[in-house]
Amino acid sequence: ITFTYDDALVALLTHKSYSRTYGARNLRRTIQKELEDAIASRIIDSWQHPVARLDAASDGEQLVLSAL
Repeated sequence: ITFTYDDALVALLTHKSYSRTYGARNLRRTIQKELEDAIASRIIDSWQHPVARLDAASDGEQLVLSAL
């Protein structure tokens, strides 16, 4: 599976994970919750037509995941 992402997604994930108290320590948890869970669901749901490529992007407020 080929995975690509854009800079807008990186900006969204870092923005969502940042807090004044903890800095960017929540980044790993945010990546798991926002990105890895969506990817896993997409792969599992496409078992009849396996995914060969995943593109992750951001529309400014949320994750946009497309599979080919």
